[in-house]
Amino acid sequence: MDTRTATQNVVEFMLKTREQLRSGVESAHRIAAQHRTNAKTWYDKRAVTQVFSSGEKVLVLLPVPRKPLHAKYHGPYIVLEQLGLIDYVIETPD
Repeated sequence: MDTRTATQNVVEFMLKTREQLRSGVESAHRIAAQHRTNAKTWYDKRAVTQVFSSGEKVLVLLPVPRKPLHAKYHGPYIVLEQLGLIDYVIETPD
């Protein structure tokens, strides 16, 4: 067996494998971007922007202490003012 041809075959194999991996990663990124676009389009069709006025009572979704993946609605609390498109100052007992 000629080691020179074997080395070339290994090098060719590695270059081919590297190109296949690069191509696979690009495909995965392209498909993931398309799925994100589809999910956003689907969400935006059903999303409704809610606007609250000062003095209205609202429920607030707050995290549960010591359980970072849990949240619970609290309230009702009174809206004091609107700061931005979705940001509000809310009067709480604390």
